[in-house]
Amino acid sequence: MTDFNDPDFPTPLASVLFSYQFSELISAGISLVRALDILCDLPAPYGEAARLLRERVETGHVLSTAMAEQPELFSPFYRSMVRTGEIAGILEETLARAAELMTKEWVLMGRDPEGAKGVFLLNPSEKPLPDDWAQLSPYQQTVTRLLFCESFGLMLQSGVPILRAMEHVATLLPGAQRDRVLEARERVKAGDRMDPARFGFLMRFATEMIAHGEEAGTLDSTLDRAAKVFGHELECRLMQSG
Repeated sequence: MTDFNDPDFPTPLASVLFSYQFSELISAGISLVRALDILCDLPAPYGEAARLLRERVETGHVLSTAMAEQPELFSPFYRSMVRTGEIAGILEETLARAAELMTKEWVLMGRDPEGAKGVFLLNPSEKPLPDDWAQLSPYQQTVTRLLFCESFGLMLQSGVPILRAMEHVATLLPGAQRDRVLEARERVKAGDRMDPARFGFLMRFATEMIAHGEEAGTLDSTLDRAAKVFGHELECRLMQSG
């Protein structure tokens, strides 16, 4: 049986425990500061991380910004998901989703599939995101597409304005694709359509769904549908690597 109090417990799995407990505490209605105080009882390194986060939040700092001060424990993708939760008011949901995806990533890494190593998308990593989509493994591309569509849809469903949502989800992408999404944001700001086919990283089925959803006024739900397809693809990759 796994001992989560083992000081030698792998950091990626410790981050999963931290995220699941954090999510449940927030879901139970416990305040952010109190939840972080409770998480101080976790073993190192996340118990100490929770203490530092609590101190920063108590002095008025935003949680995702405070996490950026500990990049060895909270990856850029992880912080982006937390920021999504903060913006949309669904922190408990995004924390739970992060933990779920980190668990799947850990399982996949343990199976050592060809081409899956390198940049950890959710687990702690000191490596920055690559500059271009082609530098991601197929697995990493699938997770990125999933997070992009899911985060975008969640924010829109929660009432976040589309321009702000696009600015945020762009941070989930490698440099070249991030720039394309920000260019699309400028088109939307000027009153035009996004034209998701120009993003350069979504399959045609997704770009067609997103374009249709934008035109029909159902962008949030079509993004959610696209995310479910990518989620299914991720599950297939997990089964294939078993």
